[in-house]
Amino acid sequence: MKRVLLLLVVLAILIGGSVFFFLRHAITEGAQLLPSDSVLYVTVPDVQRTMGRWPKTALAQIGAEPAVAEFLGKPFGQVFANGGADAMDLLFRVKPGRLFFGVTTVNQTGAQVILGFEFFGGRKDLDVAMGRLYHELGKKMPNAATTTYDYKGDAVTTFGGEKPAVYSGAHGSWGFISNSEIALEQSLDRAAGREKSPALVSSQEFKNVLGHLSKNPDFFWYARPQPVFDLLAELAKKQQTTNAKQFDQMRKIKGLGGTLLFDEVDQKEVTFLLYPEAPKIAVIDRAPLTLTTPDTMIFYDASMDWKTAASDEYMASLPPEAAAFFANAKIDLKQLPEIFGNDLGFLLNWSPNEGVPSALLSVEVKDRSRAEALATTLFNSFGVPVTPIESKGARVFGIPGVNVPMLDPSLAITDKAALLSLTTAGLDRALSVKPGDPTLEGAPAFLPARSAYKEPVQAFGYVDSKAIFERVYNLLRPIAILAGSMSPAVGKVVDVNKLPDTETISRHLHPILYANKQVADGMLIESSGPITLSQATVLISGGAGAVFAGKMMSSGH
Repeated sequence: MKRVLLLLVVLAILIGGSVFFFLRHAITEGAQLLPSDSVLYVTVPDVQRTMGRWPKTALAQIGAEPAVAEFLGKPFGQVFANGGADAMDLLFRVKPGRLFFGVTTVNQTGAQVILGFEFFGGRKDLDVAMGRLYHELGKKMPNAATTTYDYKGDAVTTFGGEKPAVYSGAHGSWGFISNSEIALEQSLDRAAGREKSPALVSSQEFKNVLGHLSKNPDFFWYARPQPVFDLLAELAKKQQTTNAKQFDQMRKIKGLGGTLLFDEVDQKEVTFLLYPEAPKIAVIDRAPLTLTTPDTMIFYDASMDWKTAASDEYMASLPPEAAAFFANAKIDLKQLPEIFGNDLGFLLNWSPNEGVPSALLSVEVKDRSRAEALATTLFNSFGVPVTPIESKGARVFGIPGVNVPMLDPSLAITDKAALLSLTTAGLDRALSVKPGDPTLEGAPAFLPARSAYKEPVQAFGYVDSKAIFERVYNLLRPIAILAGSMSPAVGKVVDVNKLPDTETISRHLHPILYANKQVADGMLIESSGPITLSQATVLISGGAGAVFAGKMMSSGH
């Protein structure tokens, strides 16, 4: 009995150790097949695990709604009808376990890139998939030829003319596709254990970046930016536009990377900049929160390092045009730390009776008279005639010449802040704030963000994705239905009459959070939510553009 128990214990240790080893090294598996000085490494560490996690996310749940699935049926059907089904079939036949994409070198003539994939399907299935790839490429390059040669026992296939455009090969369970014979053969050698030079996984910068990111993510990327900075410096020097100080500043970033993790309904994005020489920045003091209301949809608070921005080192890195502008305007940027405080805020409100969102930018003011003088100088330098007025204890500068419907931008300077607003209503709301007025902090939607907001960070962001989606979607849905009914071309792609109801999608949405924290060797940036802040920025920009376009169309502009 004791021997049986001992065997079970040993077996459990071996299984546990194997699982730990697999999870620990899955993210770096592809990095073992790239040279240590590679420029970029992007990987999906475990395709099957990611496919298992995805259905739990908010986005997947939205896609699984019957009304959404029915609406997407037509466009997805067209994708699968145009070769998408064959592509998916080939992908599943190959059974990829891990995927990675790498850029090994960059120069003025281009870059060496390689795609690697661990496959669990048979070699025959891999050959079929590669044959289909070359068949499709042949449609674009009808005069190209396919050849095969032996490389140390591995078959390498080339595709192209006198100089091949694509190289592919496999060793063991790893397949590779590259635009470079050198890059392909290096990866084959590493997969076979023939290449003993240091791999990317041994790079100290790679290790330092990886140590700050999520464990066992669904997506990981790493970049070594120095070769790109060097290339840009060479190109700028040839064009006689170089500013050595600018590139000196950029070279202080030794590496950067990020992870994306599907964590139940949330996506969690972590980005790290390996920047040991980064100037120390104060944490936010949260003053801009007083300008919010319980219905504020977007709130961002950051600490601005005016002292570093006005230093001789940073001044020397300014583009010549910018330096000339400030010199001609007789603006001394070294005065900025004496005029403005650290906290910088941004917020967006959009009440039901407002046709467009009300955006407000705030900057803490330490010296009001000098801030007003600086504003006057800037307006004069740009040739913008302004006549400031007094309103609710503030000096207000109207900004003429903005020909966008429903926007009336203005700048107000108070004893505490400089406020730049895109609408009159937004500025009036900010100037009317009184001590004790309810803010976003007391809103039920902000509850999940409170603990993160109170952390000592250099920046914090909050986006009420549910509220924003409801406002934008309710505006765009009738416009889309009208446009679709009038355009046969749109009708061939989607059936706009099947657009889902707002609540079908919005019930799956919750706030997006963002935090930027400075650590000993760099900057750590985290975001979470149904989508991340970087994803939301793209969607919000596109949505805002569509809203303004729709408003202008409906108003006859």
